[in-house]
Amino acid sequence: MKNKIILILVIMAITLGFLSGCTETKNLSEEEKRFIGTWTANSENFQILMTFNPDRTFKQSFIERNWEVKDGLLVLTGETDLETSSYNYYFSENDTILNLQTVGTDVYVPYTKQIE
Repeated sequence: MKNKIILILVIMAITLGFLSGCTETKNLSEEEKRFIGTWTANSENFQILMTFNPDRTFKQSFIERNWEVKDGLLVLTGETDLETSSYNYYFSENDTILNLQTVGTDVYVPYTKQIE
């Protein structure tokens, strides 16, 4: 009897773990889901690596922020207004390329989605 109870608790814990992982992306719009994952951009001297998580957190090197799609822009929000950035964006090549343009500039930077 004790083994059955332990087995039931283990199965419930595993099921709950699977279900909790699914709810994170349910809170995202279809447009926001396109951002989820790790993206890289390369220049001559360095590589930029950034990750968009389903819980709307964003990480790039040592920078951690929140992200959202608002009014057609990608908005990265930090703890202060100075840490908030807005970008025009568009996806290409079946959502494997994310082109970001800092609002107020003319240059788009292409980021390639990393296969996980």
